[in-house]
Amino acid sequence: MKTYKYTLFISLVVSSLILISKFSFDVNSIVTVLLAGLIASFFPYFDYLIVAFYLSPNTESSITIKKFFLRREYVKLISFIDFGNLSGLKPTINSAHFQAILMILGFYFLTTHPLLFGFSLLLNLMVNLTYRLYAKLPYYLNWFWLFKNPVSLSLVKVWIYINIAISIVYIILI
Repeated sequence: MKTYKYTLFISLVVSSLILISKFSFDVNSIVTVLLAGLIASFFPYFDYLIVAFYLSPNTESSITIKKFFLRREYVKLISFIDFGNLSGLKPTINSAHFQAILMILGFYFLTTHPLLFGFSLLLNLMVNLTYRLYAKLPYYLNWFWLFKNPVSLSLVKVWIYINIAISIVYIILI
């Protein structure tokens, strides 16, 4: 399963829903929303690069990530990240804690008048991270690394449903 292809499709769908809900179909809005969706699709991969280069550069998976990145083998890098069980890494962006921050930031955006790019990036990132959590469901423990005790699978499913519901509400209320 190629996660990046699904996240690109999800970003296209979310971007279309944002444009439909804003009723803005001019070229600037379309380019802005699609660019934010594209950035949101590949933004979670930067998390692994930061961990590999700065936070824990000596682990086996970090060495492999650095090798692919320095050789400019980006397709292999993305495949390694998508298919590998990188349980030794504690990512920041690919975590439930970052998703909670995005939810709070989304609420703040709803109470103010945000830029279209910022809200599109936030919403696309929320939905893409929810899908990434769903795709990594057997290995979900590294998404909840801040908690001392492991969370149950039922709690993770509830977390996914809450993220989907909040994302739908944000799309409707924008």
